[in-house]
Amino acid sequence: MVSIAAEDILGLSALRKIIETETSLSIENEINAQGSLNLKKRVRTYNQAAAYSPFIVITDLDKKQCPKKVLEQWLAGITVNDNFIFRICVQEIETWMIADRDNFSRYFKIPLARIPTSVERINDPKEFILELVRKNSPLSIREMVLPAKNSNGKTGRLYNTVFQIYISEHWYITAAQASSTSLKRAVSRIREMGDRVSPRRTILT
Repeated sequence: MVSIAAEDILGLSALRKIIETETSLSIENEINAQGSLNLKKRVRTYNQAAAYSPFIVITDLDKKQCPKKVLEQWLAGITVNDNFIFRICVQEIETWMIADRDNFSRYFKIPLARIPTSVERINDPKEFILELVRKNSPLSIREMVLPAKNSNGKTGRLYNTVFQIYISEHWYITAAQASSTSLKRAVSRIREMGDRVSPRRTILT
């Protein structure tokens, strides 16, 4: 059993997909901190909880300093438990989604050539996605993903729903790792935890 926490629902969806695909772990608790500040305040508590049951936390880099600096700031004064994983999405959770370039292209009806291979160099992945959708996707997708006219929101009301479906049914983690180093490292750590805590069974035939 493992508990997971992220700053938003898409982060949780990505973690869930990684755990279900790459490990035999079962998810016990899912915590949507509703923002990185709330998540940061609770990191010490999550690490303490990991003494009793594995805990995985992810957050976005969000144009901050290098990931190493963020790790140092968030975990300052904390003795990290062996069953606690804290990983950073470079730059945002959307970066990991774009990293599966083929499926992202097909799902959102965007020409593959418009999706860079170096996705972690996109400074504002969410705005990048919105612009791609605005210029390339059919009306049905634009209406769900883009904010409505005269809306103060940054995204459409079904933005999270569209991405949750993409993550659950279309996002191929193996392909995405080829374009995202931070995802590759996160998957590796989570897989190591899974092998240690709940090894996959080998079926002999």
